[in-house]
Amino acid sequence: LHNHARMWFASIWVFTLQLPWQLGADFFYRNLLDGDPASNTLGWRWVCGLHTKGKTYLARVSNIANYTDNRFNPVKQLALTAPPLEESAEHPVRQLPAPDTPQGLSRFGLLVTEEDCSPTTLDLPGKPQSILGAVATELRSPLDVGKPARSFALGAVVDAVDRGSRYFDVPGAMAPTNDWGAAIARWASDNHLDTVITPYAPVGPVADALARARRDLSETDLQILEVQRSYDGLCWPHASKGYYKLKAKIPELLDAIPLQETAVSKLRALG
Repeated sequence: LHNHARMWFASIWVFTLQLPWQLGADFFYRNLLDGDPASNTLGWRWVCGLHTKGKTYLARVSNIANYTDNRFNPVKQLALTAPPLEESAEHPVRQLPAPDTPQGLSRFGLLVTEEDCSPTTLDLPGKPQSILGAVATELRSPLDVGKPARSFALGAVVDAVDRGSRYFDVPGAMAPTNDWGAAIARWASDNHLDTVITPYAPVGPVADALARARRDLSETDLQILEVQRSYDGLCWPHASKGYYKLKAKIPELLDAIPLQETAVSKLRALG
């Protein structure tokens, strides 16, 4: 769904229909193909005046008519003001956690999830023995998640596993169950793995599923490590106040990211 339509929908939902923003955010998250645990929630909070306190977004008739070529022209149907919502909770900015540092690994596997479907660009300590794909789409909400969203997420992870398997020339498979702890344990046993590496998941159902899997596997010798790309660690601290703060840093960041060196080192690691 285009960003304009997202904001119109959210503004009308909150300020015209006066419905709880949480229900609207949940509706999007359960049904949009590109539902995202961070940007979906924060987008709704921004429209409401909760994310950037006091700053709201008002859907205007002229804006909707202009960008829809007059297909929609809701004259006298929309709220004329958008007073910011308030909440008692505070959400302080937190530092990006230090990444797990894989060292001295003998046999590790790569876990691919819907949080990150680019396994070939990860900063890995070498070549994985196997790749496992797992989805957590059903955990997005206590309500039913739409079939299009579920199919899209599953297709994305299946494709990522296939690309990663061909790139690293290793076997790949999908987890046969939503019980990540059991699926990872069985996969690790079949492939004689001592470590599972997966991209860092900051928040959302994938992060929750990983936390549960860690607890389930805490009695075993198998460790789960979450890695971050070097450019994530450089870029994310500048993404605390929208896009423009990060945009201003891009020339400086490009100079700091050793793109060519990283590509060469990956090729060497793969042999």
